[in-house]
Amino acid sequence: MNMFCFQCEQTAQGKGCTIQGVCGKNADTSNLQDELTSKLIELANCDEKNESNTELLIDGLFTTVI
Repeated sequence: MNMFCFQCEQTAQGKGCTIQGVCGKNADTSNLQDELTSKLIELANCDEKNESNTELLIDGLFTTVI
């Protein structure tokens, strides 16, 4: 699976990781985090602003922190 990860300050030489993350993350994890982040952006831009959505955004973003 192809990988390009630029999700943290540990990226290889500041250019992103392409085989395996310097942090140990593999391509599957990197791709899933990108997908999660994309969906969280969609949720943040939805018209329904409420406490449940806010908690989901916070929890979702927290899971991407290494």
